[in-house]
Amino acid sequence: MRRLLIFGFIGLTSLIFILTAIDFWLIGYIKKSKNNFDKFHFAQHLNKDLYPEMKNEGESKEEGVLGGIISHHFITSNQMRDFFLKLKENRYETIVIIGPNHFQSGNRPILVSELPYKTPWGISYPNQDLISKLKKNQAVFSDDKAFTHEHSIASPMGFINYYQPQAEVVPIILKKSVDIQSLDKLVQSLDRHLSKNTLVIASVDFSHHLNETAALFHDELSLGVINDFDYNRIFNLEIDSPPSIYVLLKYLELRDSKKMIIEAKLNSADLLNQKTMEDVTSYLFAYFKKGSIAETENTTSMLFLGDAMFDRKIKHLIKGGKDPFEKIKGPEGNFLKGTDFNILNLEGPIGQNIECEKKTVSFSFSPAIADLLKTNRFNLINLNNNHMLDCGNPGLLQTQTILGEKGIEYLGGVQIKDNVKLRKINDKTILFLSINAIGINSEKLDQYHKQIIAHKEQSDLVVANIHWGSEYHKHASKEQQIIAHDLINQGVDLIIGHHPHVIQELEIYKNKPIFYSLGNFIFDQESPETRQALGVGFVSNKKYHRFYLFPIIIENYQPRLIDPGKSLLFCQEYLKKYEFKEGCYFSLDQY
Repeated sequence: MRRLLIFGFIGLTSLIFILTAIDFWLIGYIKKSKNNFDKFHFAQHLNKDLYPEMKNEGESKEEGVLGGIISHHFITSNQMRDFFLKLKENRYETIVIIGPNHFQSGNRPILVSELPYKTPWGISYPNQDLISKLKKNQAVFSDDKAFTHEHSIASPMGFINYYQPQAEVVPIILKKSVDIQSLDKLVQSLDRHLSKNTLVIASVDFSHHLNETAALFHDELSLGVINDFDYNRIFNLEIDSPPSIYVLLKYLELRDSKKMIIEAKLNSADLLNQKTMEDVTSYLFAYFKKGSIAETENTTSMLFLGDAMFDRKIKHLIKGGKDPFEKIKGPEGNFLKGTDFNILNLEGPIGQNIECEKKTVSFSFSPAIADLLKTNRFNLINLNNNHMLDCGNPGLLQTQTILGEKGIEYLGGVQIKDNVKLRKINDKTILFLSINAIGINSEKLDQYHKQIIAHKEQSDLVVANIHWGSEYHKHASKEQQIIAHDLINQGVDLIIGHHPHVIQELEIYKNKPIFYSLGNFIFDQESPETRQALGVGFVSNKKYHRFYLFPIIIENYQPRLIDPGKSLLFCQEYLKKYEFKEGCYFSLDQY
Protein backbone atom coordinates (compact mmCIF):
# COMPACT_ATOMS: atom_id res chain seq x y z
CA MET A 1 0.00 0.00 0.00
CA ARG A 2 2.81 2.36 0.90
CA ARG A 3 4.54 1.54 -2.37
CA LEU A 4 1.36 2.39 -4.25
CA LEU A 5 1.12 5.74 -2.49
CA ILE A 6 4.75 6.54 -3.35
CA PHE A 7 4.24 5.63 -7.01
CA GLY A 8 1.01 7.65 -7.05
CA PHE A 9 2.75 10.70 -5.61
CA ILE A 10 5.59 10.39 -8.14
CA GLY A 11 3.05 10.04 -10.97
CA LEU A 12 1.05 13.06 -9.86
CA THR A 13 4.23 15.12 -9.47
CA SER A 14 5.37 14.09 -12.95
CA LEU A 15 1.98 14.99 -14.42
CA ILE A 16 2.07 18.42 -12.80
CA PHE A 17 5.60 18.94 -14.12
CA ILE A 18 4.59 17.90 -17.63
CA LEU A 19 1.49 20.13 -17.62
CA THR A 20 3.54 23.04 -16.30
CA ALA A 21 6.12 22.50 -19.02
CA ILE A 22 3.41 22.38 -21.66
CA ASP A 23 1.91 25.58 -20.26
CA PHE A 24 5.26 27.38 -20.36
CA TRP A 25 5.84 26.05 -23.88
CA LEU A 26 2.45 27.36 -25.04
CA ILE A 27 3.10 30.78 -23.50
CA GLY A 28 6.49 30.83 -25.13
CA TYR A 29 5.02 29.74 -28.45
CA ILE A 30 2.37 32.44 -28.31
CA LYS A 31 4.96 35.06 -27.43
CA LYS A 32 7.20 33.77 -30.16
CA SER A 33 4.38 33.74 -32.71
CA LYS A 34 3.57 37.37 -31.93
CA ASN A 35 7.16 38.30 -32.54
CA ASN A 36 7.77 35.95 -35.44
CA PHE A 37 5.88 37.69 -38.25
CA ASP A 38 8.06 38.14 -41.29
CA LYS A 39 5.54 40.44 -42.99
CA PHE A 40 3.82 43.56 -41.74
CA HIS A 41 1.45 46.26 -42.78
CA PHE A 42 2.34 49.82 -41.84
CA ALA A 43 0.50 52.76 -40.35
CA GLN A 44 0.05 55.52 -42.89
CA HIS A 45 2.95 57.40 -41.32
CA LEU A 46 5.88 55.91 -39.39
CA ASN A 47 7.44 59.29 -38.63
CA LYS A 48 6.25 60.56 -35.25
CA ASP A 49 6.83 64.14 -36.38
CA LEU A 50 3.94 63.85 -38.83
CA TYR A 51 1.49 63.22 -36.00
CA PRO A 52 0.00 65.91 -33.77
CA GLU A 53 1.13 66.14 -30.16
CA MET A 54 0.01 62.84 -28.65
CA LYS A 55 -1.59 64.02 -25.43
CA ASN A 56 -2.09 61.67 -22.52
CA GLU A 57 -4.60 63.76 -20.61
CA GLY A 58 -7.77 65.28 -22.00
CA GLU A 59 -10.53 67.52 -20.78
CA SER A 60 -13.01 64.66 -20.73
CA LYS A 61 -13.36 60.96 -21.42
CA GLU A 62 -16.03 58.69 -22.84
CA GLU A 63 -16.83 55.51 -20.94
CA GLY A 64 -18.85 52.54 -22.11
CA VAL A 65 -18.33 53.21 -25.81
CA LEU A 66 -18.94 50.12 -27.98
CA GLY A 67 -18.75 51.70 -31.42
CA GLY A 68 -17.63 54.74 -33.33
CA ILE A 69 -17.30 56.54 -36.64
CA ILE A 70 -14.01 58.18 -37.60
CA SER A 71 -12.33 59.64 -40.68
CA HIS A 72 -9.35 58.14 -42.48
CA HIS A 73 -8.04 61.38 -44.03
CA PHE A 74 -4.91 62.39 -42.16
CA ILE A 75 -5.95 66.02 -42.40
CA THR A 76 -8.17 65.13 -39.42
CA SER A 77 -5.24 63.83 -37.34
CA ASN A 78 -6.10 66.16 -34.43
CA GLN A 79 -9.65 64.81 -34.37
CA MET A 80 -8.41 61.21 -34.61
CA ARG A 81 -6.12 61.81 -31.64
CA ASP A 82 -8.90 63.40 -29.58
CA PHE A 83 -11.31 60.57 -30.46
CA PHE A 84 -8.96 57.85 -29.16
CA LEU A 85 -7.67 59.96 -26.26
CA LYS A 86 -11.17 60.05 -24.77
CA LEU A 87 -11.31 56.25 -24.98
CA LYS A 88 -7.90 55.68 -23.40
CA GLU A 89 -9.20 54.44 -20.04
CA ASN A 90 -11.46 51.77 -21.59
CA ARG A 91 -8.54 49.40 -22.32
CA TYR A 92 -10.21 47.35 -25.07
CA GLU A 93 -9.17 43.76 -25.69
CA THR A 94 -10.00 43.99 -29.39
CA ILE A 95 -10.67 46.78 -31.88
CA VAL A 96 -12.51 45.88 -35.08
CA ILE A 97 -11.98 48.55 -37.72
CA ILE A 98 -14.17 48.43 -40.83
CA GLY A 99 -13.59 50.62 -43.87
CA PRO A 100 -14.02 50.89 -47.62
CA ASN A 101 -11.97 48.84 -50.04
CA HIS A 102 -10.94 51.96 -51.96
CA PHE A 103 -9.18 50.10 -54.76
CA GLN A 104 -11.72 47.25 -54.98
CA SER A 105 -8.80 44.85 -54.43
CA GLY A 106 -9.11 41.08 -54.13
CA ASN A 107 -11.74 38.74 -55.43
CA ARG A 108 -14.05 38.75 -52.40
CA PRO A 109 -16.42 41.50 -51.21
CA ILE A 110 -15.42 41.27 -47.51
CA LEU A 111 -11.73 40.94 -46.72
CA VAL A 112 -9.67 40.66 -43.56
CA SER A 113 -5.92 40.84 -42.99
CA GLU A 114 -4.03 38.60 -40.56
CA LEU A 115 -0.83 40.66 -40.53
CA PRO A 116 0.20 43.02 -37.73
CA TYR A 117 0.61 46.76 -38.27
CA LYS A 118 3.87 48.55 -37.49
CA THR A 119 3.35 52.04 -36.09
CA PRO A 120 5.72 54.70 -34.68
CA TRP A 121 4.96 53.45 -31.15
CA GLY A 122 5.01 49.71 -31.63
CA ILE A 123 3.06 46.91 -33.26
CA SER A 124 -0.67 46.24 -33.25
CA TYR A 125 -1.20 42.51 -33.55
CA PRO A 126 -4.21 40.81 -35.13
CA ASN A 127 -6.71 38.90 -33.04
CA GLN A 128 -6.04 35.61 -34.80
CA ASP A 129 -8.57 33.63 -32.77
CA LEU A 130 -11.41 36.01 -33.67
CA ILE A 131 -10.33 36.19 -37.31
CA SER A 132 -10.31 32.39 -37.49
CA LYS A 133 -13.88 32.26 -36.18
CA LEU A 134 -15.06 34.86 -38.67
CA LYS A 135 -13.35 32.99 -41.49
CA LYS A 136 -14.83 29.69 -40.38
CA ASN A 137 -18.29 31.27 -40.64
CA GLN A 138 -17.32 32.59 -44.10
CA ALA A 139 -18.18 36.06 -42.87
CA VAL A 140 -14.76 37.32 -44.01
CA PHE A 141 -12.04 36.10 -46.35
CA SER A 142 -8.34 36.55 -45.81
CA ASP A 143 -6.35 38.63 -48.30
CA ASP A 144 -3.34 40.42 -46.84
CA LYS A 145 -2.28 41.87 -50.17
CA ALA A 146 -5.51 43.89 -50.51
CA PHE A 147 -4.51 45.91 -47.42
CA THR A 148 -1.10 47.02 -48.69
CA HIS A 149 -2.21 50.51 -49.70
CA GLU A 150 -5.56 50.69 -47.93
CA HIS A 151 -5.54 53.97 -45.97
CA SER A 152 -8.99 53.43 -44.43
CA ILE A 153 -7.19 51.03 -42.05
CA ALA A 154 -3.62 52.37 -42.10
CA SER A 155 -4.49 55.98 -41.31
CA PRO A 156 -5.92 55.52 -37.78
CA MET A 157 -3.65 52.59 -36.85
CA GLY A 158 -0.96 54.76 -35.24
CA PHE A 159 -3.52 56.35 -32.92
CA ILE A 160 -4.97 52.94 -32.06
CA ASN A 161 -1.56 51.61 -31.11
CA TYR A 162 -0.64 54.68 -29.06
CA TYR A 163 -3.84 54.86 -27.01
CA GLN A 164 -4.78 51.15 -26.97
CA PRO A 165 -1.39 49.32 -27.14
CA GLN A 166 -2.82 46.21 -25.48
CA ALA A 167 -5.66 45.82 -28.00
CA GLU A 168 -5.55 43.30 -30.81
CA VAL A 169 -7.04 44.42 -34.09
CA VAL A 170 -9.32 42.97 -36.75
CA PRO A 171 -9.07 45.05 -39.93
CA ILE A 172 -11.94 44.51 -42.40
CA ILE A 173 -12.53 46.21 -45.76
CA LEU A 174 -15.72 46.12 -47.80
CA LYS A 175 -16.31 46.53 -51.51
CA LYS A 176 -19.09 48.83 -52.69
CA SER A 177 -20.73 45.90 -54.50
CA VAL A 178 -21.14 43.72 -51.40
CA ASP A 179 -24.66 42.35 -51.01
CA ILE A 180 -26.91 42.75 -47.96
CA GLN A 181 -26.89 39.01 -47.19
CA SER A 182 -23.09 39.03 -46.85
CA LEU A 183 -23.18 42.12 -44.66
CA ASP A 184 -25.83 40.58 -42.42
CA LYS A 185 -23.73 37.42 -42.06
CA LEU A 186 -20.78 39.56 -40.97
CA VAL A 187 -22.97 41.40 -38.45
CA GLN A 188 -24.27 38.15 -36.95
CA SER A 189 -20.75 36.71 -36.71
CA LEU A 190 -19.40 39.82 -35.01
CA ASP A 191 -22.25 39.78 -32.51
CA ARG A 192 -21.72 36.06 -31.82
CA HIS A 193 -17.97 36.19 -31.29
CA LEU A 194 -17.04 39.64 -29.98
CA SER A 195 -16.50 40.07 -26.26
CA LYS A 196 -18.08 42.91 -24.33
CA ASN A 197 -14.72 44.65 -24.19
CA THR A 198 -14.53 45.24 -27.93
CA LEU A 199 -14.68 48.48 -29.90
CA VAL A 200 -16.09 48.42 -33.45
CA ILE A 201 -15.20 51.40 -35.63
CA ALA A 202 -16.37 52.45 -39.10
CA SER A 203 -13.57 54.35 -40.82
CA VAL A 204 -15.64 56.37 -43.30
CA ASP A 205 -15.43 59.77 -44.94
CA PHE A 206 -18.50 61.70 -45.98
CA SER A 207 -19.30 64.03 -48.89
CA HIS A 208 -16.57 64.09 -51.57
CA HIS A 209 -15.47 66.28 -54.49
CA LEU A 210 -18.04 69.06 -54.13
CA ASN A 211 -18.02 72.65 -52.88
CA GLU A 212 -18.78 73.31 -49.23
CA THR A 213 -22.45 74.21 -49.75
CA ALA A 214 -23.11 70.92 -51.55
CA ALA A 215 -21.14 69.02 -48.91
CA LEU A 216 -23.17 70.55 -46.09
CA PHE A 217 -26.39 69.75 -47.96
CA HIS A 218 -25.54 66.07 -48.44
CA ASP A 219 -24.17 65.67 -44.92
CA GLU A 220 -27.51 66.68 -43.41
CA LEU A 221 -29.24 63.58 -44.74
CA SER A 222 -26.26 61.36 -43.88
CA LEU A 223 -26.26 62.50 -40.25
CA GLY A 224 -30.03 62.18 -39.96
CA VAL A 225 -30.10 58.66 -41.40
CA ILE A 226 -27.26 57.50 -39.13
CA ASN A 227 -28.82 59.09 -36.05
CA ASP A 228 -32.12 57.33 -36.78
CA PHE A 229 -30.55 53.95 -37.64
CA ASP A 230 -32.52 54.17 -40.89
CA TYR A 231 -31.18 51.15 -42.79
CA ASN A 232 -33.46 51.66 -45.80
CA ARG A 233 -31.64 54.83 -46.87
CA ILE A 234 -28.02 54.13 -45.92
CA PHE A 235 -27.11 52.96 -49.42
CA ASN A 236 -28.40 56.18 -50.99
CA LEU A 237 -26.12 58.38 -48.90
CA GLU A 238 -23.26 60.38 -50.40
CA ILE A 239 -20.51 58.76 -48.30
CA ASP A 240 -17.54 56.65 -49.33
CA SER A 241 -18.67 53.38 -47.71
CA PRO A 242 -22.38 52.86 -47.00
CA PRO A 243 -21.68 49.13 -46.32
CA SER A 244 -19.31 50.01 -43.45
CA ILE A 245 -21.95 52.22 -41.80
CA TYR A 246 -24.59 49.53 -42.32
CA VAL A 247 -22.47 46.88 -40.56
CA LEU A 248 -21.62 49.19 -37.67
CA LEU A 249 -25.21 50.25 -37.03
CA LYS A 250 -26.64 46.74 -37.37
CA TYR A 251 -24.06 45.42 -34.90
CA LEU A 252 -24.72 48.26 -32.45
CA GLU A 253 -28.45 47.62 -32.59
CA LEU A 254 -27.85 44.00 -31.58
CA ARG A 255 -25.80 45.30 -28.64
CA ASP A 256 -28.55 47.81 -27.66
CA SER A 257 -26.13 50.68 -28.27
CA LYS A 258 -27.96 53.27 -30.36
CA LYS A 259 -27.10 56.38 -28.36
CA MET A 260 -24.91 58.52 -30.64
CA ILE A 261 -22.65 61.26 -29.29
CA ILE A 262 -21.15 63.48 -31.98
CA GLU A 263 -17.58 64.43 -31.13
CA ALA A 264 -16.93 66.50 -34.26
CA LYS A 265 -18.48 67.19 -37.67
CA LEU A 266 -16.41 69.26 -40.04
CA ASN A 267 -14.97 69.39 -43.54
CA SER A 268 -11.72 70.18 -45.31
CA ALA A 269 -12.83 73.76 -46.06
CA ASP A 270 -13.15 74.28 -42.29
CA LEU A 271 -9.82 72.69 -41.52
CA LEU A 272 -7.94 74.63 -44.20
CA ASN A 273 -9.99 77.81 -43.73
CA GLN A 274 -10.64 77.93 -47.48
CA LYS A 275 -14.33 78.52 -47.97
CA THR A 276 -13.97 78.79 -51.75
CA MET A 277 -12.59 75.26 -52.20
CA GLU A 278 -14.23 73.31 -55.04
CA ASP A 279 -13.15 69.87 -53.80
CA VAL A 280 -14.33 69.46 -50.22
CA THR A 281 -14.51 66.28 -48.11
CA SER A 282 -16.62 66.01 -44.96
CA TYR A 283 -15.80 64.16 -41.75
CA LEU A 284 -17.70 62.79 -38.77
CA PHE A 285 -16.37 61.60 -35.41
CA ALA A 286 -19.01 59.98 -33.22
CA TYR A 287 -19.30 57.54 -30.30
CA PHE A 288 -22.06 55.00 -29.66
CA LYS A 289 -23.07 53.84 -26.18
CA LYS A 290 -25.67 51.64 -24.57
CA GLY A 291 -29.09 53.18 -24.87
CA SER A 292 -31.78 54.23 -27.30
CA ILE A 293 -31.72 56.92 -29.96
CA ALA A 294 -31.73 60.22 -28.07
CA GLU A 295 -34.20 61.82 -30.51
CA THR A 296 -35.16 60.78 -34.02
CA GLU A 297 -34.52 63.51 -36.57
CA ASN A 298 -36.70 62.19 -39.42
CA THR A 299 -34.65 64.04 -42.03
CA THR A 300 -35.84 64.39 -45.62
CA SER A 301 -33.75 65.79 -48.48
CA MET A 302 -34.80 67.07 -51.92
CA LEU A 303 -32.96 68.69 -54.82
CA PHE A 304 -35.01 70.87 -57.19
CA LEU A 305 -33.74 71.87 -60.63
CA GLY A 306 -35.37 73.86 -63.41
CA ASP A 307 -36.50 73.32 -67.01
CA ALA A 308 -35.00 70.35 -68.87
CA MET A 309 -35.32 70.06 -72.67
CA PHE A 310 -33.70 67.20 -74.63
CA ASP A 311 -34.49 68.22 -78.22
CA ARG A 312 -32.67 70.43 -80.77
CA LYS A 313 -29.03 71.04 -79.82
CA ILE A 314 -29.27 68.91 -76.68
CA LYS A 315 -30.31 65.96 -78.84
CA HIS A 316 -27.21 66.44 -81.02
CA LEU A 317 -25.05 66.73 -77.89
CA ILE A 318 -26.32 63.33 -76.70
CA LYS A 319 -25.91 61.78 -80.16
CA GLY A 320 -22.27 62.93 -80.02
CA GLY A 321 -21.79 60.73 -76.95
CA LYS A 322 -21.95 63.40 -74.26
CA ASP A 323 -24.00 63.28 -71.08
CA PRO A 324 -25.67 66.67 -70.52
CA PHE A 325 -25.46 66.00 -66.74
CA GLU A 326 -21.72 65.31 -66.82
CA LYS A 327 -20.51 68.64 -65.41
CA ILE A 328 -23.23 69.20 -62.83
CA LYS A 329 -22.84 65.83 -61.15
CA GLY A 330 -19.07 66.09 -60.68
CA PRO A 331 -16.22 63.53 -60.89
CA GLU A 332 -18.04 60.69 -59.11
CA GLY A 333 -21.61 61.82 -59.76
CA ASN A 334 -21.82 63.01 -56.17
CA PHE A 335 -23.92 66.15 -56.59
CA LEU A 336 -26.89 64.08 -57.75
CA LYS A 337 -26.42 61.48 -54.99
CA GLY A 338 -27.47 61.57 -51.36
CA THR A 339 -31.05 62.88 -51.64
CA ASP A 340 -34.49 61.35 -51.26
CA PHE A 341 -35.80 63.16 -54.33
CA ASN A 342 -34.17 64.73 -57.39
CA ILE A 343 -36.86 66.75 -59.16
CA LEU A 344 -36.89 68.65 -62.48
CA ASN A 345 -39.44 70.01 -64.94
CA LEU A 346 -39.48 68.01 -68.19
CA GLU A 347 -40.26 70.42 -71.04
CA GLY A 348 -41.81 67.96 -73.48
CA PRO A 349 -43.01 64.38 -73.98
CA ILE A 350 -40.92 61.21 -74.24
CA GLY A 351 -42.04 58.77 -76.90
CA GLN A 352 -41.69 57.39 -80.40
CA ASN A 353 -43.91 57.01 -83.47
CA ILE A 354 -46.27 59.71 -82.23
CA GLU A 355 -47.64 62.60 -84.23
CA CYS A 356 -46.65 65.98 -82.82
CA GLU A 357 -47.92 69.48 -83.44
CA LYS A 358 -46.40 71.49 -86.27
CA LYS A 359 -45.67 74.75 -84.53
CA THR A 360 -42.72 77.10 -84.10
CA VAL A 361 -41.63 75.54 -80.78
CA SER A 362 -42.61 71.90 -80.30
CA PHE A 363 -40.55 69.36 -78.37
CA SER A 364 -40.40 65.58 -78.19
CA PHE A 365 -37.69 63.37 -76.74
CA SER A 366 -36.31 59.90 -77.38
CA PRO A 367 -37.30 57.07 -74.98
CA ALA A 368 -33.58 56.86 -74.15
CA ILE A 369 -34.02 60.07 -72.13
CA ALA A 370 -35.81 58.03 -69.46
CA ASP A 371 -32.64 55.93 -69.06
CA LEU A 372 -30.59 59.12 -68.83
CA LEU A 373 -32.85 60.46 -66.09
CA LYS A 374 -32.73 57.14 -64.22
CA THR A 375 -28.94 56.91 -64.45
CA ASN A 376 -28.63 60.40 -63.02
CA ARG A 377 -30.98 59.64 -60.11
CA PHE A 378 -33.95 61.78 -61.08
CA ASN A 379 -36.88 60.05 -59.45
CA LEU A 380 -39.72 62.60 -59.54
CA ILE A 381 -40.42 64.41 -62.82
CA ASN A 382 -42.81 67.33 -63.26
CA LEU A 383 -44.90 66.92 -66.45
CA ASN A 384 -47.47 69.62 -65.88
CA ASN A 385 -46.33 72.36 -68.27
CA ASN A 386 -47.10 74.06 -71.59
CA HIS A 387 -45.00 71.63 -73.73
CA MET A 388 -46.12 68.27 -72.35
CA LEU A 389 -49.02 68.14 -74.83
CA ASP A 390 -46.89 69.03 -77.87
CA CYS A 391 -47.69 65.50 -79.09
CA GLY A 392 -51.20 65.46 -77.64
CA ASN A 393 -52.55 63.02 -75.09
CA PRO A 394 -50.76 60.06 -76.79
CA GLY A 395 -47.43 61.79 -76.11
CA LEU A 396 -48.32 62.41 -72.47
CA LEU A 397 -49.48 58.81 -71.99
CA GLN A 398 -46.29 57.42 -73.57
CA THR A 399 -44.23 59.65 -71.30
CA GLN A 400 -46.04 58.38 -68.23
CA THR A 401 -45.70 54.75 -69.37
CA ILE A 402 -41.99 55.00 -70.24
CA LEU A 403 -41.11 56.76 -66.97
CA GLY A 404 -43.16 54.22 -65.02
CA GLU A 405 -41.34 51.32 -66.67
CA LYS A 406 -38.05 52.83 -65.47
CA GLY A 407 -39.34 53.23 -61.94
CA ILE A 408 -39.41 57.03 -62.22
CA GLU A 409 -42.37 58.76 -60.61
CA TYR A 410 -44.03 61.73 -62.26
CA LEU A 411 -46.33 64.60 -61.39
CA GLY A 412 -48.81 65.75 -63.98
CA GLY A 413 -51.43 64.37 -66.30
CA VAL A 414 -54.91 64.74 -67.71
CA GLN A 415 -56.60 63.81 -64.45
CA ILE A 416 -56.25 65.79 -61.25
CA LYS A 417 -55.08 62.66 -59.40
CA ASP A 418 -51.93 62.62 -61.55
CA ASN A 419 -51.08 66.08 -60.25
CA VAL A 420 -51.17 65.05 -56.60
CA LYS A 421 -48.95 62.42 -54.96
CA LEU A 422 -48.47 61.37 -51.36
CA ARG A 423 -45.07 59.90 -50.60
CA LYS A 424 -43.82 58.53 -47.26
CA ILE A 425 -40.14 58.89 -46.31
CA ASN A 426 -39.33 57.20 -43.02
CA ASP A 427 -42.08 58.56 -40.74
CA LYS A 428 -42.76 61.69 -42.80
CA THR A 429 -45.58 62.00 -45.34
CA ILE A 430 -45.10 64.50 -48.16
CA LEU A 431 -47.85 65.82 -50.42
CA PHE A 432 -46.48 66.85 -53.84
CA LEU A 433 -48.61 69.10 -56.06
CA SER A 434 -48.01 69.89 -59.73
CA ILE A 435 -49.77 72.93 -61.17
CA ASN A 436 -49.71 74.36 -64.68
CA ALA A 437 -50.72 77.93 -63.84
CA ILE A 438 -50.26 79.38 -67.33
CA GLY A 439 -53.63 80.86 -68.17
CA ILE A 440 -55.02 79.40 -64.97
CA ASN A 441 -58.44 80.43 -63.74
CA SER A 442 -59.80 80.42 -60.22
CA GLU A 443 -61.95 77.39 -60.93
CA LYS A 444 -58.92 75.27 -61.83
CA LEU A 445 -56.99 76.52 -58.82
CA ASP A 446 -59.95 75.53 -56.67
CA GLN A 447 -59.31 71.90 -57.66
CA TYR A 448 -55.93 72.14 -55.90
CA HIS A 449 -57.49 73.77 -52.85
CA LYS A 450 -59.69 70.71 -52.52
CA GLN A 451 -56.70 68.36 -52.85
CA ILE A 452 -54.75 70.27 -50.22
CA ILE A 453 -57.68 70.22 -47.83
CA ALA A 454 -58.29 66.51 -48.48
CA HIS A 455 -54.68 65.49 -47.80
CA LYS A 456 -53.34 68.16 -45.44
CA GLU A 457 -54.25 66.33 -42.24
CA GLN A 458 -52.24 63.25 -43.24
CA SER A 459 -49.30 65.26 -44.62
CA ASP A 460 -46.30 66.57 -42.72
CA LEU A 461 -45.18 68.67 -45.67
CA VAL A 462 -46.87 70.11 -48.79
CA VAL A 463 -44.62 70.94 -51.76
CA ALA A 464 -45.94 72.61 -54.94
CA ASN A 465 -44.22 72.66 -58.34
CA ILE A 466 -45.78 75.43 -60.45
CA HIS A 467 -45.37 76.26 -64.15
CA TRP A 468 -46.28 79.93 -64.44
CA GLY A 469 -45.29 83.49 -65.24
CA SER A 470 -43.99 85.14 -68.41
CA GLU A 471 -40.95 83.95 -70.33
CA TYR A 472 -37.74 85.95 -69.80
CA HIS A 473 -39.27 88.23 -67.14
CA LYS A 474 -36.76 88.51 -64.30
CA HIS A 475 -39.37 89.38 -61.69
CA ALA A 476 -42.52 87.57 -60.71
CA SER A 477 -45.80 89.11 -61.75
CA LYS A 478 -48.56 90.22 -59.44
CA GLU A 479 -50.60 87.24 -60.67
CA GLN A 480 -47.85 84.82 -59.62
CA GLN A 481 -47.72 86.38 -56.19
CA ILE A 482 -51.51 86.16 -55.75
CA ILE A 483 -51.47 82.45 -56.68
CA ALA A 484 -48.50 81.76 -54.41
CA HIS A 485 -50.00 83.49 -51.39
CA ASP A 486 -53.31 81.78 -51.97
CA LEU A 487 -51.66 78.32 -52.03
CA ILE A 488 -49.69 79.02 -48.87
CA ASN A 489 -52.85 80.22 -47.16
CA GLN A 490 -54.39 76.88 -48.10
CA GLY A 491 -51.50 74.95 -46.49
CA VAL A 492 -48.61 74.69 -49.00
CA ASP A 493 -45.19 74.79 -47.28
CA LEU A 494 -42.83 75.27 -50.22
CA ILE A 495 -43.32 76.55 -53.79
CA ILE A 496 -40.89 75.81 -56.64
CA GLY A 497 -41.57 77.71 -59.86
CA HIS A 498 -40.47 77.26 -63.48
CA HIS A 499 -41.27 78.36 -67.06
CA PRO A 500 -39.76 81.88 -67.39
CA HIS A 501 -36.35 80.35 -68.43
CA VAL A 502 -34.62 82.90 -66.19
CA ILE A 503 -34.10 83.10 -62.44
CA GLN A 504 -36.75 85.02 -60.53
CA GLU A 505 -36.65 86.21 -56.94
CA LEU A 506 -37.23 84.47 -53.64
CA GLU A 507 -40.10 85.54 -51.39
CA ILE A 508 -40.73 84.30 -47.87
CA TYR A 509 -44.41 84.59 -47.04
CA LYS A 510 -45.69 83.50 -43.64
CA ASN A 511 -42.30 81.88 -43.00
CA LYS A 512 -42.66 79.73 -46.15
CA PRO A 513 -40.42 80.19 -49.19
CA ILE A 514 -41.53 80.85 -52.76
CA PHE A 515 -38.85 80.32 -55.40
CA TYR A 516 -40.65 82.00 -58.27
CA SER A 517 -38.41 80.56 -61.01
CA LEU A 518 -35.28 78.42 -61.01
CA GLY A 519 -34.60 79.20 -64.67
CA ASN A 520 -33.29 76.64 -67.13
CA PHE A 521 -31.35 73.51 -66.27
CA ILE A 522 -30.80 71.47 -69.44
CA PHE A 523 -31.51 73.85 -72.32
CA ASP A 524 -29.95 75.24 -75.48
CA GLN A 525 -30.99 78.89 -75.24
CA GLU A 526 -28.05 81.25 -75.81
CA SER A 527 -28.71 84.57 -74.05
CA PRO A 528 -26.73 85.16 -70.82
CA GLU A 529 -29.87 85.30 -68.66
CA THR A 530 -31.12 81.92 -69.93
CA ARG A 531 -27.74 80.31 -69.25
CA GLN A 532 -27.92 81.23 -65.56
CA ALA A 533 -29.84 78.78 -63.40
CA LEU A 534 -30.51 77.93 -59.78
CA GLY A 535 -30.77 74.62 -57.96
CA VAL A 536 -32.42 74.44 -54.55
CA GLY A 537 -31.58 71.82 -51.94
CA PHE A 538 -34.24 71.37 -49.27
CA VAL A 539 -33.69 69.60 -45.94
CA SER A 540 -36.53 69.05 -43.51
CA ASN A 541 -36.21 67.61 -40.02
CA LYS A 542 -37.94 68.00 -36.68
CA LYS A 543 -36.03 71.17 -35.80
CA TYR A 544 -35.95 73.27 -38.97
CA HIS A 545 -36.34 73.55 -42.71
CA ARG A 546 -33.09 74.48 -44.45
CA PHE A 547 -32.59 75.64 -48.02
CA TYR A 548 -29.32 75.41 -49.96
CA LEU A 549 -28.74 77.52 -53.07
CA PHE A 550 -26.74 76.21 -56.01
CA PRO A 551 -26.08 78.86 -58.68
CA ILE A 552 -25.49 77.18 -62.05
CA ILE A 553 -24.02 78.27 -65.37
CA ILE A 554 -24.89 76.46 -68.62
CA GLU A 555 -21.86 76.09 -70.88
CA ASN A 556 -22.08 74.36 -74.27
CA TYR A 557 -25.55 73.13 -73.21
CA GLN A 558 -24.19 71.45 -70.07
CA PRO A 559 -24.96 72.91 -66.62
CA ARG A 560 -22.29 73.12 -63.92
CA LEU A 561 -22.06 74.64 -60.45
CA ILE A 562 -20.37 78.02 -60.63
CA ASP A 563 -17.13 78.74 -58.75
CA PRO A 564 -17.66 78.98 -54.96
CA GLY A 565 -16.48 82.60 -54.78
CA LYS A 566 -18.91 83.73 -57.49
CA SER A 567 -21.57 81.54 -55.96
CA LEU A 568 -21.25 83.38 -52.65
CA LEU A 569 -21.64 86.75 -54.39
CA PHE A 570 -24.79 85.50 -56.13
CA CYS A 571 -26.25 84.25 -52.85
CA GLN A 572 -25.54 87.52 -51.07
CA GLU A 573 -27.43 89.42 -53.76
CA TYR A 574 -30.26 86.87 -54.00
CA LEU A 575 -30.81 86.79 -50.24
CA LYS A 576 -30.01 90.40 -49.33
CA LYS A 577 -33.65 91.27 -48.66
CA TYR A 578 -33.75 88.77 -45.79
CA GLU A 579 -30.31 89.35 -44.24
CA PHE A 580 -29.46 85.67 -43.87
CA LYS A 581 -25.92 85.25 -42.57
CA GLU A 582 -25.05 81.66 -43.49
CA GLY A 583 -23.87 82.27 -47.08
CA CYS A 584 -25.57 80.06 -49.66
CA TYR A 585 -28.09 78.50 -47.31
CA PHE A 586 -30.69 79.69 -44.85
CA SER A 587 -32.85 78.11 -42.18
CA LEU A 588 -36.45 78.61 -41.16
CA ASP A 589 -37.96 77.28 -37.96
CA GLN A 590 -40.46 74.48 -38.38
CA TYR A 591 -43.79 75.88 -39.42
